[in-house]
Amino acid sequence: MTPTAETPTKKSFIKVTEVWIPNGSRTSLELSSGIYGDLEEFKESSRDESFVFDEGLPGKAWATGQPVVLTEFNDDNFKRTEAAHKAGLTCGVAIPVFAGEFVMGVVTFFCGEDGFHAGALEVWRSLRTFPFEIVLEDGYYGSLDDFAFISRKTRFRSGFGLPGLAIEQRLPVVLGDLANSGVFARSFDASRAEMTTALALPCLGGNQGDTVVCLLSSEHMPIAKRYEVWVPEDDDSECLRLHSALCSIDPDWEEMAEDIRVQKGLGVLGQTWLTGIPRTSESLEADLCPVATKAKEMGLRNMVTFPFMERGFLKAVVAWYF
Repeated sequence: MTPTAETPTKKSFIKVTEVWIPNGSRTSLELSSGIYGDLEEFKESSRDESFVFDEGLPGKAWATGQPVVLTEFNDDNFKRTEAAHKAGLTCGVAIPVFAGEFVMGVVTFFCGEDGFHAGALEVWRSLRTFPFEIVLEDGYYGSLDDFAFISRKTRFRSGFGLPGLAIEQRLPVVLGDLANSGVFARSFDASRAEMTTALALPCLGGNQGDTVVCLLSSEHMPIAKRYEVWVPEDDDSECLRLHSALCSIDPDWEEMAEDIRVQKGLGVLGQTWLTGIPRTSESLEADLCPVATKAKEMGLRNMVTFPFMERGFLKAVVAWYF
């Protein structure tokens, strides 16, 4: 029998996910899609918003070509400050997607304080002056002050730790069971903080060096219940195959999905591969992709897809479901 998701009683570490894409003239970013949960007023404030180059959080990520973290909102750095404060949002992260020098979209995540808030959003950077050293540029840790302190003191070399592995493999990386992971260098501290899963999204070739965005979450405040990394089957393939996966609902999902192939253009996942544009979906009911069908059977409703580009070519699509 296929497992189903438990009754949703857990809070999500990420409160809002948005995708901003260029308008027809490519002079500003407009809202393409988003997942807002019950934050209807913030959703309404975003619906008709737009950002020109270097304006607001999405525009800043566009201008710098790098992930941007805001740990406080004010009118100087954020256009929707009043709506964000009213919604209880306290942190925002923007990740741009580029094909060569052209922006394809910007994904924004927002978190909020509500008592015990276990999780982390991190941006790690490979230093140009020390090309083998990767340092924490910025991060948001909710109530995890001890883990934040350790992270700010930690440095990696390429191939070591989660950020170093993502840069060395030049692919997104998903990890589970952080407390016992031989890859996650802060496993002891992750165990104390009760963090269990991690997703690393590399942003390669920026003007300021390679960066990696790490999304860390706990069992109590998961970012997602299923993570997947899909890659083209071969250089000329019209299909994606599963590269890696992690599922809290069914631990056998990665093995079960080995034989699934996703056609270019089919469903949210296939559309992301076809267009190179990130996407969100608040309902998978009409999605005919077999991966989405299995997600629905597990009781999952929402989906985020993120294309991973290098030198203008799409190398992978990351998907997570909740």
